[in-house]
Amino acid sequence: MSIVNSKVDSQNKSLWQVANGGAHIYALKTTSTFSNVVSDPGSIIYISQATDGYVLRGQGLDTKILTGGHYLKIYNSRSREGAYWLYATDSGTAAYIKDNNNIVDKSGNSGYILANTSRAEPEVDWEILPINNKEQYFGITPEVSIGDKHYSTIYAGFPFVMSEGMKAYYIKETNQTLAEIVKISGTTIPAETPVILECSSADPTVNRITLLTNYTGSVKDNMLKGIYFSYVMPSINGGEATTDLANELRNVVPYDPKTMRILGEVDGELCFVTASDLKYLPANKAYLSVTSDTAETLKIVDENSYTDDDTGIIDLRNDNNNVDAAAFANGSAFSIDGKKANRQTKGVYIINGKKIAIK
Repeated sequence: MSIVNSKVDSQNKSLWQVANGGAHIYALKTTSTFSNVVSDPGSIIYISQATDGYVLRGQGLDTKILTGGHYLKIYNSRSREGAYWLYATDSGTAAYIKDNNNIVDKSGNSGYILANTSRAEPEVDWEILPINNKEQYFGITPEVSIGDKHYSTIYAGFPFVMSEGMKAYYIKETNQTLAEIVKISGTTIPAETPVILECSSADPTVNRITLLTNYTGSVKDNMLKGIYFSYVMPSINGGEATTDLANELRNVVPYDPKTMRILGEVDGELCFVTASDLKYLPANKAYLSVTSDTAETLKIVDENSYTDDDTGIIDLRNDNNNVDAAAFANGSAFSIDGKKANRQTKGVYIINGKKIAIK
């Protein structure tokens, strides 16, 4: 049975990696704690039936492609009632879908999906739980809260419908200090579309979304990006493992503070910010790719506030008023065309996301 190696494509979407006799599908995650699953797109797997078997899809992965065109078989487990085995065969050789649950993190036992020829139990025993929006549901856990509004970004391989009280946005345009936000009409979000979600609650039980099997819509001019994966093998002593296998399995996008911004809050306002302690981009979250001369904080504004005209001026200063001297000195003052301004003279500038006219 052939197993295709497709670690990272041009869009930074991790599918799987062949290493140590198996296909490590670490974009598809496993955990023993439901609170870790409820908001994790990596825990969602679509199962479709064909004449010759089944196909599993999730996080950009298709098991038919993974196994070189083979369909999976699903049978009752011989060792555990209510569980199933998932495998494909070719020329008498079987490859099993397993749970590589040898990772322990702060939130509970966790791992990822592995495919190889070993039938070790209980790693091959699977409970298949349908998403029914009742006891088995998917909900959004916000990352940022401002007043009674709660926000999160998501990048998922499936389309979904937002519940009542939720809104979705994308970023249409940016300059060196501002990001223009646009509300998505309707309640359905296409697959592989990074968005900002506004929720009315911090509780994922309230922020439930309905997963769809297909949807043909799209969002144009979206500057947000996302990735499916962020995996490093942890060391038993903490930190990252550095063994040959760990190095082979490491599949991440390093965070670049000069050219990447993530969702955050500054002075009670929603912004895209520079993270201070982030090593790798998180999986299934949206981020902004920016130029290296962009300000550390991009204030999120609507189209009217983003429009570059004189009506956007919110303050007038005399030429000899040096209250903004520090902004010019530390490179956080910008001209209207987005270039850094290191000298305070007469003109219009953008400082801390606000238009300042110095006369």
